[in-house]
Amino acid sequence: DCDFFISVNGISHDTTQSFQFYDRSDQVQQAYIEAKQKLLEVAGYSVFSWNWTPETEKRNVWLSIECDEGGPIKLPLFTDVDEQTYQDKEYNYEQNYHLQAVVPLTFLPSIQPAQYPEQYMAPTRNGYLYIFKGNQLCREIQITNKENSGPEFRDTHLYHHREGFEKPFKQGPRKAVGKPLKDIWLPTKANGSPQRLYAAYSEVQWSAAYLNFLENPENQNILQQRTSVITHQSINTLGSKLNTTLRTMRLREPEIEEKLADPSLYNRDLSGNHLHYLYDGISYEVNALRENSSNLLAALGNDAQRLEYGARVAQYDKQTNTDSQEDSLWQPRSSIDYLADARARQLKLIALPDPIFELRHHTSMAMQVSACLFHIMEDASQQKYFQSAELVQRFVVPEKLPNGEENPNYKHRDSFNFSRIGVFQRTLRTIERQRCHEDMAVFQKSLGKTLDSPATAAAVRDITSQERGASGAYRLVSNAFHALSLNLAAI
Repeated sequence: DCDFFISVNGISHDTTQSFQFYDRSDQVQQAYIEAKQKLLEVAGYSVFSWNWTPETEKRNVWLSIECDEGGPIKLPLFTDVDEQTYQDKEYNYEQNYHLQAVVPLTFLPSIQPAQYPEQYMAPTRNGYLYIFKGNQLCREIQITNKENSGPEFRDTHLYHHREGFEKPFKQGPRKAVGKPLKDIWLPTKANGSPQRLYAAYSEVQWSAAYLNFLENPENQNILQQRTSVITHQSINTLGSKLNTTLRTMRLREPEIEEKLADPSLYNRDLSGNHLHYLYDGISYEVNALRENSSNLLAALGNDAQRLEYGARVAQYDKQTNTDSQEDSLWQPRSSIDYLADARARQLKLIALPDPIFELRHHTSMAMQVSACLFHIMEDASQQKYFQSAELVQRFVVPEKLPNGEENPNYKHRDSFNFSRIGVFQRTLRTIERQRCHEDMAVFQKSLGKTLDSPATAAAVRDITSQERGASGAYRLVSNAFHALSLNLAAI
């Protein structure tokens, strides 16, 4: 017998996604072919086959996705298919027609460059996934992360929101009506040839006007700037890391992640104890500094927590304000593993950038440094000899006066003990202030790079294209510029 084969990586797929056959005009469904479907699960692949013996004409294949309301969503996959030879090459059971079953990841921001590509990968936040073939949008998928069950992906019935087949989108809201999926099937190989797709993650649903703009062939360059290229090989390469460099991943928690210099360390810890240890370590540091303890230099020796100003501000708030609610945010909370199902069913992965979250993160971290310096100066002002130390700092320490003349009091400078842990420097909290100055420069440098990135500008357009999105985009960008303009060096 001769057969036609389609492979999908992964196993234990449910029937929410299925294949349908049509004649070459896409007008007449070939249900009798669909009824002959067989499934073989082998070495991490699901190989679907249909007996092709009686077929004398080529057919088209569509993907059908069940919906909660209305008929199924139908997506064209392959055209002019015919009988195929079964592919079996050293435990690789990819057929000439292949779909990758994937779950999406993104990249968490960090100040330090990645030591390997997967170091800062994490689950996507709630939002939307956009898949383009050429300049045509073929799927809009709503991403929802459920606390107890993990990610769900729901398709929008795009055809219902167009003026006609492959026509412009109509104005108005678009509801995701597809039944929840645990993975997303992407056609990446047709008749043995790799296929190229373009994909993007967005925290907001794109407007009809924006989609029509991106689908215009004249705006192909803008579309490619906003999206990432997804290929058969890129999915296979990342998928091979699922059981090696890619470890466990928590579901996303943006509120606390924006306060962490390296949120990937927390994202890898399902127990949540990373927050507990970090918060306790910062508590030890802040106490040692505020109390001028003999081990304050040792307390500053933990380089791993040097840039963790979110926890530092929370500790200062806790110790200076008994009504502070910040403490609750830093309590350990466990999470399921976002990748557990992908590992169990041998799925693949795609990774898409999230420039908006990166912009918010770097803005937040710079503002945390500023807030920390405020707490430090408030703490200094409460020290016994603060006013005297401030006078010495202002009238004795400078070699020159503000008008450029020699400072006559400078000759008395050697009369004071300027040791880092002496009374004068500890009164002024010099160690803490200097660290804030140095670290603010680090965060502002990263923030500046993010603001200058074309990817950031393209992602901000997601928001400005909304009917009332201009004000939100203005706040986002103005907050970033405000953080970038802060000059702490004089404080």
